Order: sequence, then structure tokens, then C-alpha cells
Amino acid sequence: MKDSYKRILLKVSGEFFGDSESCISVPKVEELVAGIKVLLKEGIQVGVVVGGGNIFRKRFVEGTTVDPMIADYMGITGTIINALILNERLNAVDVVSVVQSAWPIKDIVDGVDPHSAQGIVMKGGVVVFAAGTGKPNVTTDTGVVERAIDLKAEVIVKATKVDGVYTKDPEKFSNAQKIESMTLDEALERGVQIMDTEALVKAKEHSIAIHVIKFSPENLQTLAQGKEIGTVVSV
Repeated sequence: MKDSYKRILLKVSGEFFGDSESCISVPKVEELVAGIKVLLKEGIQVGVVVGGGNIFRKRFVEGTTVDPMIADYMGITGTIINALILNERLNAVDVVSVVQSAWPIKDIVDGVDPHSAQGIVMKGGVVVFAAGTGKPNVTTDTGVVERAIDLKAEVIVKATKVDGVYTKDPEKFSNAQKIESMTLDEALERGVQIMDTEALVKAKEHSIAIHVIKFSPENLQTLAQGKEIGTVVSV
């Protein structure tokens, strides 16, 4: 592995914002903040894309007459809520942070501005991206890669509940084998479920690697120091 990354886009799903008690858990958000602070302390420039599954998932309305486009809009709105709480908790511990959203909200949330975002992270601040692409019928994965392009990030760090990519679901199959590394071409050829095909192709076109790790502040520190962890999907 290289010594360390310089600029990353950290992707975190909604599951890191809530728990069984509530859709928003401040202690869980603060654990995420602790992880981001570890990266900043190691000199890494950080942007964050947040999911919204703790608040709404499209499967909640499957089998009903709810318009699928409206369901997408509901999911997009959930990411803005998560971005606001993450931004507030970062600011509370004196980390300069701003929210940029594909859906700007006057006087509350700015629109996505690549030049501004790059300037903020270069100065040691954090940009929290919300609302995906802002469009329905577009996957979250595509939105993540687009924000990585905007930020000129060299890698997308996908923080999950699993410590990397496996040949099959390790929670269901005891013989699942961990894949330590592969290229984007290999991921596309093998159909490995890291991101959807469109997102992987776009990442390859823009030379953006993907690094999958199990989320914890300690694991983020290990990654920041350039040590072996998780699964690296290289360009």
C-alpha cells in the first residue's frame, strides 16, 4: 500500500447515525466525528458523503401505491438530516465543517460547489455532502463517485460493518474468503458487489480507487497511517 492517502471521500451509510432506539443517535454520530478527527489529525483532507437509511428506505413503501419517485425524494431528504447533525457535531468540537447538498436550502444548506469544497478541505476543513445527485432513479453509488470527482479525491473510503470485500456474505457463509486487493477492472469482470457497475466504470474513468474497511476510529487511523487494512480496489 502507498504511505497514506492525501485526500479522501469517506462514504458512511445511515446505519452509523441511528440505532434501534432512535433514527438519530448522538453518541453514534459523535463516534463518527471521532473517526473524522483521526483522519484530520493525520493530515488527510476529508469530504464525507452520508446516506439516509436510518431515516427512510425505499423498501418501507414496497408493495404500496406510493410513487417510487416520491420515495426517492424521501430518501434524499433523509441524507440532508444526517448531514446537518454530522456538521453540527463537527462544529461542536471545533472542526470547521460545511454541508453542500445537491438540494440546497436557502440560509441552511449550500449547493454543491466543487471549487469551494476543494478549498475547504485544503485548509483542513470538512465538507459533508448530502442529497446524492439530487435526482430520483439514480443510485447512491453514482452520487458518491460524482462527489469524489468534484472533490478531486484520490480514493473513496467506504466504511461498512464488514472488514473488507468477501467472495460471499461472511455473515451467512463460513467459507467466505476475504479479498485483500483487486483492480477496478477485476471488480467489474467478477461482478463483485462493492458498488454498482455504472459507479465502478465512472470511478475507473476518473482514476479513483475504492478502499473498503470496517468503520471504527481505530481502523480509520490504521488506514491513515498507510497500514494494511480492509480491501483495496485500485485503479
